[in-house]
Amino acid sequence: DTALHREASEKMQDGEDITRDSFEAAAAALEALLATAEFVAVDAEFTGIKLPGTVPQDHDSTQARYTKMRRVASEFSLVQLGICTFHRPPPGGAAAGSALQARPFNFFVRRA
Repeated sequence: DTALHREASEKMQDGEDITRDSFEAAAAALEALLATAEFVAVDAEFTGIKLPGTVPQDHDSTQARYTKMRRVASEFSLVQLGICTFHRPPPGGAAAGSALQARPFNFFVRRA
C-alpha cells in the first residue's frame, strides 16, 4: 500500500539510529514496512565475535558452522540490531523503475 509506505517513511528517516524517544514511531514504521517488503536483512552486533574453537574453517559443514556461531551468540551480549526492509518503488512515483529502496532501522540494545 503506497500510502502506508509513505507514512512509514515520513515517520522514519533512512539510516536513523533509533533512540528511546524515537522507538515507538520507528517500531510502528518497521511493522508497517515488514508486511510488504521484497526482503528483509538483519544484522546483529555483539560484545565479541569469537571464542576458542569457534573460528570458522573452510571445511566446516553448515551444522558445524551453526554450532560455533550459536555458541558465540550465547556467550556475548547483543549491543546493536540492524533491520533493513527493501521495497520496489511505487509505480508512477518519482523513483519508479529504479532499484529497490532500502529503509534501515538501527536499534541500540543494552542489558537491563
